[in-house]
Amino acid sequence: MTAFSLAAGASIDILTQKELDDSLGRANDAAARAFVRGIKWMRLPQLRGIPSASAVTIGQQGDSAGPASGYAWTIRRLAVSGLTAGSTPDVIAFYRNGTTTEPVWQVTGTLPFVTFGRLELVLLGGDTLVAGNVGTLAATGTITLSGELVEVPQEMLGKLA
Repeated sequence: MTAFSLAAGASIDILTQKELDDSLGRANDAAARAFVRGIKWMRLPQLRGIPSASAVTIGQQGDSAGPASGYAWTIRRLAVSGLTAGSTPDVIAFYRNGTTTEPVWQVTGTLPFVTFGRLELVLLGGDTLVAGNVGTLAATGTITLSGELVEVPQEMLGKLA
């Protein structure tokens, strides 16, 4: 603490502990609100496909899912229902923007879901998530892709690191 010497009749206004605590509390609350501003948890829009000739592509024609321009998604969980399990399970791979690019992950009918860490699977504004079979598909019914993600304005992607 700082020592003060006061002359007779002098007055001084010193910050109290309560005033300091209140001020620091408001500053901490404001910093916490600023950190989470722009971060939005979402469910991936469900995408469906019906196999034809032992193949399926989901999210490329008609219904698609991806962040709007200026936003980014970090995918946290993906699940595919309707796949055939067993000794030779169906395999579905996930791609960015179409099945002609490199796959980013795959699941099988035996293990039809995957969870991702922060920024492990990121889609930038304009990207779309696409799923397609790897090899011959035994499933004949509707295949559904679902999941969860976090959306942020693209310039705030570092908040999720």
